[in-house]
Amino acid sequence: MRKKYDTLLFDLDGVILDFKKAEQLSFRETFQSYGIAADRKLFEIYETINNRRWSLFETGAITKEECTEGRFQELFSLLGMQLSPKDFAAAYQEGLGKGCFLVEGAKELLEELYGGYRMYVVTNGVSSTAYSRLIGTGVLSYFRKVFVSEELGAQKPSMEYFDKVFSDIQDFNRSSTLLIGDTLSSDIQGAENAGIDCCWVNMEGKENPTKLRPSYEIRALRELPPLLI
Repeated sequence: MRKKYDTLLFDLDGVILDFKKAEQLSFRETFQSYGIAADRKLFEIYETINNRRWSLFETGAITKEECTEGRFQELFSLLGMQLSPKDFAAAYQEGLGKGCFLVEGAKELLEELYGGYRMYVVTNGVSSTAYSRLIGTGVLSYFRKVFVSEELGAQKPSMEYFDKVFSDIQDFNRSSTLLIGDTLSSDIQGAENAGIDCCWVNMEGKENPTKLRPSYEIRALRELPPLLI
């Protein structure tokens, strides 16, 4: 039987790597290094700022630095904290790179698919952090290449990002490519922009308030393999 897909583009955070766990740990430990106890309320304020700035970054409205450093500048200004956003962001990013946690079922999924599909990572973020976590979790070797927005000079969901990805994949074919991601605004929108099928990894059962209609929707990674053939 001919496979429906032979090329799989995996988003990283929320699909392969447990970003929330790494994020909360680095946030707490970075504040602790400054002698400040970071409680849940502080993290929730940061999370709101962070999500908004990442959305602006995805649309190209702000730069990477305005996102990664600006989120802390805004947080510190809001709370009256006399901390250096640049230094804090660097320490936080370093801590994030040490947050090597896998999403449940990720290792088993990659092991099952390895050798039968061409697998790549497509992620927005910082290269050093992405590679550090992929190596730390032992899953880097499953992927033929890792496409990080920082290295490409463009980010999902822009067509510029996907054009660069596609041009670097030998014998690329849109019709046999599937993007697997957890974010509607970058992954699913990006797949629509690029003209490829997509699978929305919606583990928390979130509502879809957009007009985007992913090709598939799954609640657990074990549901993916049957969709590929």
